[in-house]
Amino acid sequence: MEKFICRKIRQLLLKLMALILCLASVPAAAVDGAARPTEGLCIHHPAHDAACGYQEGTPAQPCNHVHDAACGYREPIGEVPCDQGCADADGDGQIDHAAGCAYRPAQEAQPCNHVHDAACGYQAAGPASPCAYAQAGCPYCVRTWAWVDPLGALAQAEQGWVLALPGVGPEQPLTRDAAASLLPAQINATLQNGQPASLDLSWDLSAIPAAGAAAGEYPVLASLADPTYALPQEDALSITIQAGGAQTYALEMPYGEPPYADHIVQGISPLGTTIHLFDYWIETQTADDSKPDPSASFLSKGINNGHALLFGNGMGDDPKIGEWNWWTKSEKPYQGIVKSKLGDDGYPRLNLDIPHDTDLTTTDGNQSLAYLFNPEIEADGKASYPNVKGLLQVDENGYYYYDSGKNYAVYYQADNSFVLYDHPGVKNNGGGENQGNFFPFNAATNDPGTLDDGLMSTVSSKDPSINHYFGVHMSTRFIQLNGGLTTAGEPVTYEFSGDDDVWVFIDGVLVADLGGIHDAASVEINFFTGKITINGIEQGETLGELLEEKKGTLADNTRHTLDFFYLERGNVDSHMELKYNLVTQPESSLIKIDQLGDPVAGAEFSLYAANAPGTEIATGTTDRDGRFIFMDPANSTPLTIQELYEKYGKSEDGADNNLIVKEIRTPAGYRTIDQVELSFFVSKQKEVLLLSNSIWDKGAYAMPKVTVTAPGSIELLETETQEAKEISLADDPLMFAVVYQKQGENDWRPVYGDPIHGWHVEPGSTWDSVLSAAKANPYVFQLTSDGSYQVTIENLPGDIKTYYHICGKEDEAQYTVEYYYTKAENLDEAKEGNTWRIDSQNKDHPLERSFSMDLYITNIKNRLLVQKVDQAEKPLAGATFALYKDEDVTVENGKATVQEGKQPYDSLQTEGAGGSLGLEGGGLFPTQGKVLEKGEYYLVETGAPAGYKPNPAAVHIIVDDTGVYADAGQRGDGISVLRGVGSVIKSMVQFAAEDDVDATLQDIKAALATSETWDETKKGFTVSGEEINWDSQGPEILHLQYDNANKLLDYGLYDAPATVTLDDVTLETDVGWSKLLIQQCYQHDSGTDTSLKTNLKDKDITDLFSGTVTVRVVNDRAEGLTIAKTVTGNTAPAGESYQIEIYVEDDGTPIEGSYETVSGVGESGSITFKEGKATASLQAGEKLTIFGLPTGAGYTVTEAQSQEQAYTTTVSVNHGQAQQGYEATGTLTDDGQTVRFINAYPTKPGGHDPGHEDEPKPTPPIPGSLERPPATGDGGGQALPWALLAASLAALALAWKRCPQTRSRG
Repeated sequence: MEKFICRKIRQLLLKLMALILCLASVPAAAVDGAARPTEGLCIHHPAHDAACGYQEGTPAQPCNHVHDAACGYREPIGEVPCDQGCADADGDGQIDHAAGCAYRPAQEAQPCNHVHDAACGYQAAGPASPCAYAQAGCPYCVRTWAWVDPLGALAQAEQGWVLALPGVGPEQPLTRDAAASLLPAQINATLQNGQPASLDLSWDLSAIPAAGAAAGEYPVLASLADPTYALPQEDALSITIQAGGAQTYALEMPYGEPPYADHIVQGISPLGTTIHLFDYWIETQTADDSKPDPSASFLSKGINNGHALLFGNGMGDDPKIGEWNWWTKSEKPYQGIVKSKLGDDGYPRLNLDIPHDTDLTTTDGNQSLAYLFNPEIEADGKASYPNVKGLLQVDENGYYYYDSGKNYAVYYQADNSFVLYDHPGVKNNGGGENQGNFFPFNAATNDPGTLDDGLMSTVSSKDPSINHYFGVHMSTRFIQLNGGLTTAGEPVTYEFSGDDDVWVFIDGVLVADLGGIHDAASVEINFFTGKITINGIEQGETLGELLEEKKGTLADNTRHTLDFFYLERGNVDSHMELKYNLVTQPESSLIKIDQLGDPVAGAEFSLYAANAPGTEIATGTTDRDGRFIFMDPANSTPLTIQELYEKYGKSEDGADNNLIVKEIRTPAGYRTIDQVELSFFVSKQKEVLLLSNSIWDKGAYAMPKVTVTAPGSIELLETETQEAKEISLADDPLMFAVVYQKQGENDWRPVYGDPIHGWHVEPGSTWDSVLSAAKANPYVFQLTSDGSYQVTIENLPGDIKTYYHICGKEDEAQYTVEYYYTKAENLDEAKEGNTWRIDSQNKDHPLERSFSMDLYITNIKNRLLVQKVDQAEKPLAGATFALYKDEDVTVENGKATVQEGKQPYDSLQTEGAGGSLGLEGGGLFPTQGKVLEKGEYYLVETGAPAGYKPNPAAVHIIVDDTGVYADAGQRGDGISVLRGVGSVIKSMVQFAAEDDVDATLQDIKAALATSETWDETKKGFTVSGEEINWDSQGPEILHLQYDNANKLLDYGLYDAPATVTLDDVTLETDVGWSKLLIQQCYQHDSGTDTSLKTNLKDKDITDLFSGTVTVRVVNDRAEGLTIAKTVTGNTAPAGESYQIEIYVEDDGTPIEGSYETVSGVGESGSITFKEGKATASLQAGEKLTIFGLPTGAGYTVTEAQSQEQAYTTTVSVNHGQAQQGYEATGTLTDDGQTVRFINAYPTKPGGHDPGHEDEPKPTPPIPGSLERPPATGDGGGQALPWALLAASLAALALAWKRCPQTRSRG
C-alpha cells in the first residue's frame, strides 16, 4: 500500500512540474484576467485615456529555446520492474537484482537551466491596468430604474407598461394636457456608481391627436429631461395609454349644473342642526375601490395608515387586522368599538385591545376619531366638507328625514349642498326590492322618467364608478318639552336604519351603538318613554338612566346636544334612513373665536349683574365649536334674553351696562379679554335685545338674529291687482324673507351678504333686485316638528336698533325685513306675478318674532414671526431658531447659555420663497400643534443658513394678555423688530369691508410707540404713545386701507403701488421694546361715504387687530472657501490655466446647486455643484472664494496633474506649511478655509526643481472622482495562482522525500 501511495505522489509531482513549465510560457493577461479593452466605456467615456488609468498591457512572447546538452534538461524515465523475482540476498534491506534482470530504477527529470536571452526571443507580458470607470461605475449611466407612480396607475402587461383610462370617451376625451398630468413625471434610478437619483422626464405626446382622443391605444415615449444621463441601450421609457374600451365611470366629483332638474326636490337645513360630510380613500379620491385588496399594502395607505379602524374591500376575517374590521354577515352590529363617552376633544375614542403582533399600522387602541370627524384636522386620504346643507326634508307629520330608498342625494361642493332627487339611485349589489343607496359623491346618471321604480343611477353598488368610504357627523341641539311629546301629543323620536358604523351620543354619552361593518341595522330612541331599541330589541338601560336622570327619559325644559356619527367602511351597499322630530328653539350663545374666525374651545366664562359683580348668574365652557349657552345653574336650563331682562333689567352700573361677561379661564396660547359689557334694549313691540357695549375697544359684537314663525294662516297685503287675502298654510307653501336698507325718502332697497365678506345693496327695488337678494340669502320658511313654518334670519346687517320693527318709526328706521309668499315651487320660478308680500303685522295673523343673539368674543392667538436676512437684507432660508423659557437659559452680555438638560419650548427653520407662511426667510411660532403661552422667553439662533454665521444675540420675548413683545436690544447687534397691524378680528370684518352698510374700520392709521417700559412688579408694559404725532403725513405713520390691492393679510398701504413688501406695511425699530398703536383714519374718505362710518375720533382701537411682531435677525456671511494659485520658477509658461476640482459633502450628502463666488479682484460670479463636485480654472496669482457653503461640511480640493507636467506641486491650508501633494481636505468653518496650490517650475530650461529630483510623478486623478482606485495591472494579479502552485509543489516534494527509496545493485 505504501508503495502505491508513494507512486501516486511521484506521478502528481511530475505532472505539477510539467504544468508550471507550461504556464511559464503563457502570457500574464491570460492568467490574471486583466482589463478588457471595452470595460468602462460608455457614452460619457467613449474611449480610454490617461485620465481613466486604463492600460491594456503587451502580450508575452514565448521562449524559442530547444533543449540541448548545455541546458541540462532531461525527461523523466519511469521504473522498469524486475522480471526474475530477485530478492535481498545480503540482508541490507535492498533488493539485489541478478545479472540479466530487466529492472531499471526510475530517473528524475532534470529542469532546463536555460536563461532567457535575445536568442530565444522570450518577452514577458507588459503590465495591464483597468479603467477606473469600470471599477467605480459611471455616475451618469443608469443601471436600473422604476417609474415614480404615486397613484399606482401603471400596470405591466405583456406588451409593456400600460396606463388604462377607461373613463375616456366622446364627452370626456383624452387631451395631451390630461395625459401629461397622469403620466409619471420622474423615474427613480440607480446609477452605475451605485448612487440613487430621481430623474425628470419629458414626454412626446404627438401620438395623441391634438384635438383629443375618445378611444384607442396610444404609445407615448419619454426621454430624460437632463440629457447628461443615459439609460441602458435596450431600455425605452415607453407607456401605452389605453383610452376607453371599458365601462365608463366619472373620474371627477360631482360638479357643474346638477342634471335632471325636473326630478330635483327641495332639501332643507333645520334650525339647530349642523352636518359635516367627509370623503375617505385608500389610493386616491377618485380611484376604483371596487376590487378586493387582501394584500397588506392597503393597511398603510391613505385613511388606513396609522389607524385601527379600517376601510376596505374584501378584508376577510384575518385576526391580525382586528375582528372589529370584519363584516358581521348580518344586521348584528359589532358593539364596543368606541368608549361610552366622547373624549375631551368632543369626538368618539376607540375602546380596542390591539395585540402587538397585529398587521395594523398602529397598536393604539384608544385613538380619537377626530381624524375622521373633525373638519379642522387634515389626514391622508380625507376630504372635509363642513356645514353642508340640504340633506333633509320634512314630512306631513313634522319629521325631518332622509331615506336613500326614496331620494338619491348628491353632494355638490360648489354650493356646499346636497341635491335631492325624487327617485332613489344605485342598485343593491344583491338585488332585492328595496333599491336605492346613499353615495353622496356620485352624480345622477339616469333619467327615471315617469316610472315609479325608476332610478337616478342604474349601476350597482359594486360598480367601479361608485365612490365608497365616507362619513357623516350630524349634531342637533334640542330642547326636551312636554315630557317628550310634540304639541300634537306624538312622541319625540330619533330613528335610523342603515349600514355601516353608527354611534349616537347625547350630551357626550353613548346611547346607541351600531358599530362595525354590518348589514342594515336599526335604532329608535323614544324621548317620551326613554326606551332605546336596536334591531327591534329593547336595550337594558333607558335614556334617562344612561344620562343619570331621575326618570326614564330627559327632564322637561332641558337643552341637549345629539351627535350622530356615521361611517361607510365596507365596499358594498350603503343604506341610510334617518328620521327625527326633535324640538329646537332659538337660543342665545357666546361664540369664542380666534382672529381668523376659528372656534376656541375650553374657554370658561361667568355672567354677572353689572351692579353686583360678586353675584354669579351663570357659568359655562365653550365647546368644540367655540359655543357656550348661558345656562341657569339652578336647574341647568338655558337662560333666555327675556328671563335675563326680567331679573336684571334694572341692574345698570354707572356706564349703562346691565350684564358683565367675565372670562375666568383662557386656553393656553390665547390672549385673555378680561370682561365684556352688555346692555338690554327694549323695542317698541316690547321685545328685548341684548347688545354689546364693548364693540370698539374689545371687538365683542352681539350679532342679533330673529326667528320668525308663521301660524296656520297668513294675510297677504293688498296690491293694485289683488285685495288683501288670507292664505292657509296647509298646502306646503313657499315663503321667504328679504332684508331692506333705506337709501332715501321712500327708497328701500334689498340688501344681502354677510358680515365676513361684506354687504351688497341692490341698485333698485325692482322685482329682479328682490329676487336677486332672496337667492343670495335664501331665508326660506321651513316646516318644523310642531307643524308651524319658521325661518331664522342670522347676521342682520346694520344697527338692530334702527330696524323698523324695533324702533317703530319710519323716519328713524334704516332697515326692515319683508316677507313674501309665492305660488312657485322654488325661488327660480318665483315671479312678480305669482308672488305677494305678507302682512307681517296683521292683527289676526301676525308673524311671531323671537329675538336672540350670538355674542362673538375674540381671543387672539399669540404668534411670533422671525425672519432671517443677510447684511443686504436678503431673506435667507434654512436658519434654525429655538424659543427657550427664560428660566431655562442664562443670559450674559446679550448671549444665552442653555442650562444643562433643558430643551427648547419650540423650534423652527426659516423657509424660502413660496413657503406656506408667505414670508421668505421667515418662520412662525408657535409651530404646528403647539401654543405660545403667556410668559417670558428668549429667542436664540441655533443654526445659520449654509455659508453664514449665526447671530449670537438672545432676543428677549414677553407674552402677556396685551400681546407679544420683543426686545430689539442695542443698535448694531443685528436685531430689529417690525410691527404691523395684522388682521382685523373676524367679528369686526363687517365694519372694515367696503360696502353700503358700515365702513368704520375701512381706513386706519398706525404708529410705533417706543416709550413703553416693562414693570417687573406688575408683570406688564406701560405704553403712553405721547411721542406720536397722529396728524403727521410722514413715514412714521402708516395709512392703511382694508382689502387694498397691495394688502398683506387684511390691510394695504393707502395710495401705494400694487406690490409692497413687509417693510412697507410695518414699522421697525432696532432698539428696545415697542408696540404698534392703531386709530381710525378720516383723512382718506373720497371713496367711502362718511355717513357709513362711526366717528371714533382718537380712540385706541389696537385690540381690534391681531397685530404682527417680526423679529428680524441679520447674519454675517461666513468667510467661505478660498482657493489660491501660486506659480514659481522662471520656466513657467505665461497665461497657463490650472484645473481645480472641488468636492463638498455635508453630513454625508454631496451638495447641489449654485453658490456665489468672488474673485481675487472682487468680481462676483457663481459656481455650480453637481453631486458634490465643481471645477474651477485659476492662473498664477489668482484666487476664488466660494460663499454660502454649509458650515461643518467636509471639502476636498484637488489640482489636476498630468504625466507631462514640468513642475512639482505643493499645497498649503490656512496659510500653513506647504506640503508635498496636490490635494487638500478639511472642514468648513465660519472663519473660512484657504487652500493654496504652489506649482514650482525649474529655474532654467530643462532643469529640475531643487530638492525634488527623486520625487516620483503623482498619478493623475480620475475625472469625476477624487480618489483613484488602486492599480491592479502591475502583475500583482498573477501572484495568487503562482503562490498556490508553489505551495502545492512544496507539499508534494516533502511527501515524496519521506517515501522509501528503491535502488539497484551497483
